[in-house]
Amino acid sequence: MFTKFKQAAQCLMEPVHIVLAALYTVLATVLLVVLVRLLFALLFPFMYLGSRTGYDSVVSRFPVCFLIGGVAVVSFFAAQRGLPFGPGTLRILAGTVFWLFALYTVISAYHAASEVPPRFDQYEATIASRWPDRWYARHMKRPLNAIYIRRMVVNSLVTIPAAAAVIIPGTLSPYSAVFFLLALVVTGVAQESVDHSDMHNNLFARHHLRGGVRSVFWLTNRYLRLILNPVCLRIPHFYRAQHLYIHHVENNGTRDIQTTVHYDRTSFFDFARYALTLGLSWSFAIDVYRYLHGRGNFRQCRLLIVGLVCWFGALGLIALHNPAAALYFFALRFFSGLGIAQSVYFWHALADPNDPDNIYTNTINLVPYELGTLETAELHVLHHKRSSIHFTRLITIDHEMHEHWCKRSVLSLSIVTADPGLFLKALLVRRFDVIADFIVHAEGMKKEELMSLIEYRTRPIKERKRSSLYRHLDRLCARIAAACLIPGRLPSVPASPT
Repeated sequence: MFTKFKQAAQCLMEPVHIVLAALYTVLATVLLVVLVRLLFALLFPFMYLGSRTGYDSVVSRFPVCFLIGGVAVVSFFAAQRGLPFGPGTLRILAGTVFWLFALYTVISAYHAASEVPPRFDQYEATIASRWPDRWYARHMKRPLNAIYIRRMVVNSLVTIPAAAAVIIPGTLSPYSAVFFLLALVVTGVAQESVDHSDMHNNLFARHHLRGGVRSVFWLTNRYLRLILNPVCLRIPHFYRAQHLYIHHVENNGTRDIQTTVHYDRTSFFDFARYALTLGLSWSFAIDVYRYLHGRGNFRQCRLLIVGLVCWFGALGLIALHNPAAALYFFALRFFSGLGIAQSVYFWHALADPNDPDNIYTNTINLVPYELGTLETAELHVLHHKRSSIHFTRLITIDHEMHEHWCKRSVLSLSIVTADPGLFLKALLVRRFDVIADFIVHAEGMKKEELMSLIEYRTRPIKERKRSSLYRHLDRLCARIAAACLIPGRLPSVPASPT
């Protein structure tokens, strides 16, 4: 009797779950994809004028100065209550155009100031040309770690004023909301790389230091983890607990709380549920705590709880002064599940359903077309095999190393042409030919064989029987999502041979 009741409840709850997940995915896409693209479209005229008039060249020569000046202007007006440029349509329009120009200056200067050489053998010269990068490099056990200092500096210059502009007015201004959203988007990849490398490589290791230098490194470490990361909406201790102590222990296997192997990666309904699951996990960490507690990792449980208490405590304090700002920060964190799901799909969507715990067949590498000793790559499989390996070892590949991966059935995508958005779009509309074109160095395999292998690796480890109506609605929603929600255009379907 209880079993039948449980089955009936599950049958009833599944449609509700799908509807909520689909709604979540649509709202997240509107906020974090459609809105962001519209905002960048407003900056296109300034991009055109900047390149045609030489303004971009001037900004690139003095990026930090323009960044500081631009942020000061953008923040000042964004932090004003009401209409920052006064009443009147003409004043509002002229002031907004001026503000957008300053915002474009910030974004342009940020990219120039945070630029990193494409090859790690150029890092040393870049570090030596910058301060305080070269000071940190002199004292670091691994001097190349100083390449991340500039990213921390410029991310701080953008995100901290942007967050302050949201909080200070006591209400949520459209200007401050736009500034902070674009600040998150522009700095997101760089901040992720700093946080990720710090977790794996302990960028500011202090065991070999003494005196004042040791104190500076300790303060830098605390600043990154407890101030800059939270300002970028990264909950203290969460990413470390989830990523190091779960994802890199289970490696996208069946026990990984963010694993893809239980989902059909060509299903929109499954992707939506996956995105919602990650949004909840990244916001409340209940599954992270349950996993760590079940494994007896009580130290990480305590750190996770401390981080969550500090995070929600900070949101509570902000809410006392500016409830809309606290809700805005929480919403951006919650809806980030969409981007995280897309990223995880890109790295782990192709997994052998009959061997789901095999790192070699549930993870992909990014490699160049031409293999050389210093070619830029992203060796994600090696990263999972040896999570503490230095980041410089993960961005270089040679022929011998590539042969090692090929013998173990690793699929490698082109680091130049593979695009996470197009990859997800191709998955949802089952365009395995597009994904096959992303894959390089699959020697000895015809394209049809490669497409069959890709399709096989998108299957869940346990396929559930679905009604024809369910499958039809799923495919329809997948086509709509691919056409309307995911940017980019897939190539035309190749003509069938006659």
